[in-house]
Amino acid sequence: MHDISMGQPEKGSFLGLFISPFSMILFVYLACMISVSFDIPAIHDAAILARWPILGLMALVGLVPAITHGVVRSTPILWMGIFLLVAGLSSLWTIDFEYTAMRVFSLILLYIAALIGWASYVRTPRHASNVFDVLFLIASLTAVGGFLFRMGDLGGEGRYVGLHNRATGAGSYAALFLPIIIYQARYRFRGLPAIFSWMVIFALLGQIVLSGARVALVVSLLVCFALWFDFYGKRALVALILLSVIAPIPIILDQRQADKVEERSRRLIRAESLGTFTGRLDRWKFGIEKWTERPIIGFGFGSSRTLASIDQPWRFRLEPGEVFNLHSDQVEALLDLGVMGATPFVLFWISVGLLAWKIILRPRDEARQRGIAALGGTVYAFADTFMHGGFLAAGGGVSSFSWMMVAILSTMALSPIRSADDDHHTTPPPRETRPRSARPARQARQVRRETLPSVSSILPVR
Repeated sequence: MHDISMGQPEKGSFLGLFISPFSMILFVYLACMISVSFDIPAIHDAAILARWPILGLMALVGLVPAITHGVVRSTPILWMGIFLLVAGLSSLWTIDFEYTAMRVFSLILLYIAALIGWASYVRTPRHASNVFDVLFLIASLTAVGGFLFRMGDLGGEGRYVGLHNRATGAGSYAALFLPIIIYQARYRFRGLPAIFSWMVIFALLGQIVLSGARVALVVSLLVCFALWFDFYGKRALVALILLSVIAPIPIILDQRQADKVEERSRRLIRAESLGTFTGRLDRWKFGIEKWTERPIIGFGFGSSRTLASIDQPWRFRLEPGEVFNLHSDQVEALLDLGVMGATPFVLFWISVGLLAWKIILRPRDEARQRGIAALGGTVYAFADTFMHGGFLAAGGGVSSFSWMMVAILSTMALSPIRSADDDHHTTPPPRETRPRSARPARQARQVRRETLPSVSSILPVR
């Protein structure tokens, strides 16, 4: 393990992920999951067909590191397991047994793949580096590919979507990727790869801003500033001051740019919808109202997706049986499973928060810095559970990347603290502290000559 506190880059080639079977399967799985949201029909349709088989394969392969390295025993794994147990039992009283059973089964596969398999795999520093390289590769391909595919087109609503079919997805994926890319730029690469990493960082930041994903923007800015100060120290403050001084110059020099910025900001912020959270508030009210009818056991896991079209289709202008999204994993857990299921879900996030605090207080080593990067993605994943319903949807890429952040955070927080002596550095100590046994060879030979007996003392005297 390298001395990360001194800013030394990680050892090992980036191409190492291509010779690791687990890393390649992980790359194929994550690429498939993120392709589900692509706005390219051929890729989207292929990903829809392949996502469940590749998730099953990923869960099966995930058992290998769990067996060889051991399962990471963390409280988030325990509470999520209890939550899935309650979700499985809810199939006994759900309004749609088939949908509940399929959705619970898909989450169990993701649970095995992420919180058991991936968490065990990243115990080894080389494997953790491979996982970060996989995430970096996928983020780079989607960011650059989205720019080339859209060629600067912001779409009909004036919101950038990149390769994705919705602007919200573009913002969510960028927010999850950003902390990992910042880590790679600081500790993984040097030279041209580091410059490219920073290009990807600014591309993802631009994607978040232009997508109009407000939660992603707020959380990402806070996370980025925190990571920059943690990774770079005082240099981050100097860069921030210079950026704040230089950035407004083009707008000041050209009034037309100021008008464009103001107009585009108005379309992206959408201040008129802030009061209702873009229509989410009425959906949350509906979920709370229905929860009061079955406050203990709920209506069954996944029932919230069809309950509105059955009970009050007129309220949201739905067709009978139409799928409906409450846009909040927290409200969905409460409505679907009542207090009995919402309690372990809340305790899951509390336990994740405790591990986050533990990783913050940990000495600055490689595991701590990786955990801090994963914490950045976990913070957005937690915020996203209030605004979207992606964390508990195993068929989408947001859930896979979110669960991966939690898995990495759990493993890094619980990994043993390694001291500098554990790395067995071969660098010789300074000259002033060298022991006598480390003298140069010439001095050692001189000492031996002085201690040998003289010839006259050995020959007999005549």
